[in-house]
Amino acid sequence: MVDCQIDGYPDLVPKDANMGCVIPTLYVGKTFGSFEQAFYEYSIYARKQGFSVRKQRCEKKKTKDHEVYRRDFVCHRSGNGSKKCEVIENNEESGDGFKKRRRKYWSCHCNCKAHMSVWLSKNGDVMFWEVRSFADDHNHKLLDPNEVCHLRAYRHISGHYRRRILTLEKSRVLVPQILRILETEQQVEVGCLPFNVKDIYNFLSSQKLFMRENDAANLVFKCKHLKSLDLEFQYEYQVDDDNCFEYITWCHSNSVRGYQLYGDVVFDTTYKLNAYDMPVGIWVGVNNHGCSVFLGCCLLRDERQMSFEWAFKVLV
Repeated sequence: MVDCQIDGYPDLVPKDANMGCVIPTLYVGKTFGSFEQAFYEYSIYARKQGFSVRKQRCEKKKTKDHEVYRRDFVCHRSGNGSKKCEVIENNEESGDGFKKRRRKYWSCHCNCKAHMSVWLSKNGDVMFWEVRSFADDHNHKLLDPNEVCHLRAYRHISGHYRRRILTLEKSRVLVPQILRILETEQQVEVGCLPFNVKDIYNFLSSQKLFMRENDAANLVFKCKHLKSLDLEFQYEYQVDDDNCFEYITWCHSNSVRGYQLYGDVVFDTTYKLNAYDMPVGIWVGVNNHGCSVFLGCCLLRDERQMSFEWAFKVLV
C-alpha cells in the first residue's frame, strides 16, 4: 500500500481502488465539512484517474479576521511554467572567452484546466464547503496506476521505512543499495516502493540538518557526562548574546596531568570542520621520550585574536 500524508490525512490513497478505497464522486454542489476534506477526496479521485492535484488559489474576506472563503485545487500540470532558457544547438562564446552552454528546459506544465473550486457556505449555524466549479477535462495524457505512484504528491517515506533507512545508513550502506534492500525485504518489484532514491537522499539530508541543530547542546551534555565520570576532566564553553555557541574547550584527565608535567605546548589550528565552518584548535606537547602527546582540544567560531585569547586564557 502506498502511504502518504496530506493535511493530517494518513494513507492518502491506496495503490489500487480494489484495496478497499472508495473512489469519491465529485460534482458541482457537493459539500464537505472542511476544505482539507475536499482536498483529500479530490486527491483520491485524482490518483485513480492518473494525475495529482495541488492547492492554488486562496481568497480571504476583507474583514479583520481575514477568513478564507475560497480554495481552488488544480491539476499538477496547470499553468504555463516559466521558460528559463532557450534550446540551442551549439555552444555560445561569452564575453570572457569561455564557451557557455545553455541547457534544455522542460516543464510539465501544459496549462491544464482541470480543477475543483470550493467555497465556504453557511446554512443557519452550520458552516460547510461547497463545490462551485468542477472541470475534469485534461489536455494531456493521464498516467496508469504503475506510473502515477511516482508523482511527487504520492511519494512518502513512512515511519517504518524511515527507521529502517536510518539503521542501514548507520551501517554505511549506500543509498541505492538501501533502496534495493527495502525492495527485497518487501518482496516488490523495482520501483514499486512509495519513494525513490532521490527521496531517500532528501530524507537523510534533512535528518543531518536536524541533528546538526542539536549538536552544540549534545556536545555540552557529553562533556557534563564525562565530568560526572571523571572529576579531573575539564571543559569550558561560551555563548554569545543570542545564546549561540561560540567556543568550547575540553581536556581529559590524562591530558591535564600531561600539561602539568611537560608544560610546553604547540597550538595548531590547521584543521577546520567543514560541516560547521569552525576551526579546530589542538594543544600538543612532547613528553620525556620525545613523543607527541595530546593535551587539549577546542572549537572556535573564527580565527580572530579574540578567539585565540579566550582559548589560551582557558587553558592556563
